[in-house]
Amino acid sequence: MITYPENVIQPKAIGYWKSVSLPDLPDPHNFIDFSISTEQRQAIIQYLENGLAFFHYLGHSFCRFNCGKPEWEMGCSDLTDGTFAWPEGLSHYIKEHSVWLPSEFIEHAMSNMNFDKTKIDQRKLAQKNDAWWKCFTSLQTKQAASAFKIRADE
Repeated sequence: MITYPENVIQPKAIGYWKSVSLPDLPDPHNFIDFSISTEQRQAIIQYLENGLAFFHYLGHSFCRFNCGKPEWEMGCSDLTDGTFAWPEGLSHYIKEHSVWLPSEFIEHAMSNMNFDKTKIDQRKLAQKNDAWWKCFTSLQTKQAASAFKIRADE
C-alpha cells in the first residue's frame, strides 16, 4: 500500500464496477433502486457530471449492463469533488439503469451541491483510494445493498 504525505488528498472511490479484469469490485446490478425520486436522481446526476477530471486513461469504459451505449460515451476519465472519485460514466448508471449509490456519498453530494471544482488543488490529488468502495463487494444481494442507500422519503 502506498502512503502519501499528510497534505495529499486521496479521494474515496465510488462507482467503479466489477468486470472480468476487476472481479473484486461491486456489481452494479446490486445497486438498483426504483424508489428514488426523479428530482433526487437529477440532482445526483448533475453533481456527478460536474466533477473535476483529474485522471485520464488510454481506453474507454463500458456499460456493465451491456445496454449498447458506445464505449467512448462512457468516458475515459476519473472525476472528483475532492472527497470522492468516480468514473466519468457513472451518471449513465443512475440515468439509464436506476442504480443508486451508498448513503455516505448521497448525503455528501446533497450537502455539497454547489461545490466549486476550480477550488480543488489538483497538485494535491493522488490516485483514488478504493478500500471503502471494495467493502461493498461483499454486499451481493439487493437487500444488503439497499441498507446502505438513502431513501428519497427520508
